[in-house]
Amino acid sequence: MLTRAALAVLLWPVLALFGLMGAVILALVLLSIHPALVLIPIGLVVGAVYLFARWEQQHFRPPGM
Repeated sequence: MLTRAALAVLLWPVLALFGLMGAVILALVLLSIHPALVLIPIGLVVGAVYLFARWEQQHFRPPGM
C-alpha cells in the first residue's frame, strides 16, 4: 500500500523529468542537423508549460477569486 501511494505521488514528476531529458536529447540531435531546428523542442516545452498553467488556473483557483 505504501509503495502504491509513493508511486502515485511520484509518477508525474518522474514523467516530467524523463520528458525534459528527452527534449534535451532531441534538441542536441536537432542541433547537430541544423541550429534552427532546436526551436522545435523548445517550443514544445514552452507549449506544455503554458497548457499546464492554463489547466491549473482553471482547476485550482486562489481563494477570493
